[in-house]
Amino acid sequence: MSLAEPQVSYIVDTDNGLGSKSGDVDDGFALAVMLAAGVPIEAIVPTAGNVSAEESRLNCRSLVRLARLDDALVCSSSEAARRYGTVSGQEKRYIALGPLTSLAERVSESTFTAGISEVVILGGDTKSIGFLQPVWPFEFNLTKDRPAFREVFNSSLLLTFIPVNVARKMRVSWCQVAALEGDLGTYIASGAARWFRRARVYQFAKTVPVWDLVAAAYVLWPELCTVVDRNAYIDWSGRIRWSERARRATKVVGDIEASEMWRRFAGIVGSFRACESKR
Repeated sequence: MSLAEPQVSYIVDTDNGLGSKSGDVDDGFALAVMLAAGVPIEAIVPTAGNVSAEESRLNCRSLVRLARLDDALVCSSSEAARRYGTVSGQEKRYIALGPLTSLAERVSESTFTAGISEVVILGGDTKSIGFLQPVWPFEFNLTKDRPAFREVFNSSLLLTFIPVNVARKMRVSWCQVAALEGDLGTYIASGAARWFRRARVYQFAKTVPVWDLVAAAYVLWPELCTVVDRNAYIDWSGRIRWSERARRATKVVGDIEASEMWRRFAGIVGSFRACESKR
């Protein structure tokens, strides 16, 4: 990723559970590496999903403080719209790591959405057929708030989907996470330990998928993602389906280089040294 593009800024919408006693923690992995890499994030919008919006807010603030950035980065969708919706000439990319509730609240505000060049969504499944999904939670982000997803889907925004059957290729072991270095690495490992314990007890799994990290990797290292154009529709159950006969154009991440993504993630997190923020 080239960070020498001052006209591009990012809004990250997240149900971050890293720091809570329950809920998935992969949002924290994604947010941590984006902060450490210096991605020009202008707003972090907490939303309800894996955890409550308030828990997500507190967890996001902990990460922002660890990165020595301004707490004001973490704000509501209305505050984000107020701050950045009227900034002319500035391109925005919206990274949605959780349910689309917050974005749906603002999608009808043209002053806010006009500058959004792309919405990156973690959700959907390009492999399953029929009503039942093969592995939970392949549609969690999109069906947690079905009306919100439909509102965003029916908008004119460019939508790029990272299907969870692709994102689940980013599987890591506890040893890989425990080996993360630096303050951020220690914080991530501490918050993620319960996630791995639960996977061992309830799923007999030695590795877990770090779903949302793929969204951050797509932002940072697009060359590690294969992206294709595919048309989609929402079926009767509220799930997204891709079909040549559908009319809604979308982009879909069809494959990733997971091992290289993790190598780069570990390097950035481990070498991060916080400095006093100028924000």
